[in-house]
Amino acid sequence: MEFILEQQAQMQAQQAQMQAQQAQMQAQQVQMQAQQVQMQADMGQAARVHQEEIADLRKLFAQGAKILVSNREKIQETDRRISALVDAQLASERELKELRDIVRAFIESLRKGGNGN
Repeated sequence: MEFILEQQAQMQAQQAQMQAQQAQMQAQQVQMQAQQVQMQADMGQAARVHQEEIADLRKLFAQGAKILVSNREKIQETDRRISALVDAQLASERELKELRDIVRAFIESLRKGGNGN
């Protein structure tokens, strides 16, 4: 009978130990689930931040494209104005040369003493 009581006591001790281990494992499982929930929340937050950053980058690219178009138009307008100035300068130089030639011819005619014919 003593043997049976010892066996029964041993079984109860083992059962208590197994229940303690099971409780410890359940606590670890709960802790791991909490960590998993936190990780999912962190990943969700990171995904939101990532999407916001992508949206910000798209806005910056759009603004940059607008600036490029605006600058291109300004450069083209500046090129047109410079071309107009160059054309005006060339025309002024031609007219000045013609005027110089007329004045020289007039001075030459006065030197010759004629009436210009």
